[in-house]
Amino acid sequence: MSDNFPNRQPVRWNNGAESKIIRCPKDHIRIDEATFPMTEDKLEILVVEGTAREGRKSIRPARYVTRRLEDRGHEPELFDLDDREIPMLNHTRYSDNDKHPEDIEKFGRKVEQADGLVVVSPEYNHSIPGSLKNLLDHLYPEYDGKPFSFV
Repeated sequence: MSDNFPNRQPVRWNNGAESKIIRCPKDHIRIDEATFPMTEDKLEILVVEGTAREGRKSIRPARYVTRRLEDRGHEPELFDLDDREIPMLNHTRYSDNDKHPEDIEKFGRKVEQADGLVVVSPEYNHSIPGSLKNLLDHLYPEYDGKPFSFV
């Protein structure tokens, strides 16, 4: 990893692992080992809070990410599963013409309009919560070409 980024800060996780956080200039996006200039001044980012569980802690980083995106001049929107009624997947939004629940239609429209998604999720049994998996499975072509980030 190159040291072209003097603001690199090590982060220690509870298990002792260490990762790096890179602070980029405001007009750049960091992806893996490369930094790219942004082509849009203002991005519409959908931040998805991935659990509705009582006592959840992932809402705090979801709100933090939303605030930081706002601070950088973007237009984030927080989609909180706790405020929605997402039914168990019976049929996908893209597979048939049946009427779908309003919260699924709203989510689909928001994904289509967004320039990218940030999914904030706790670890649940070494994976993501079933409620988040269920939500994401309702859509498919709407994700085509959308950049995703996971927290």
